[in-house]
Amino acid sequence: MNGQWCTLVRQANTSYDLADPAKVGQIKAPTLIIYGEEDVLRRKNRLHANIAGSTLKMFPNCGMPNYQTPVPFAREVTSFLLD
Repeated sequence: MNGQWCTLVRQANTSYDLADPAKVGQIKAPTLIIYGEEDVLRRKNRLHANIAGSTLKMFPNCGMPNYQTPVPFAREVTSFLLD
């Protein structure tokens, strides 16, 4: 089972992380990137490293902050949009 899980995660990492670094590097608009620290499907610093001036917010103790911590998530997004 452990080997199957590793394979599943590896495939998911590929399918969920489709952003082309060359294209996201062209983004000039203010950009908020939010991840849960326990999200095992995405490489968390990849977008932030390729979008100049982007803001990265990591939510502790969750994988999907918009689902698991909706109020703090909404507060973070609202604050970013109002700045």
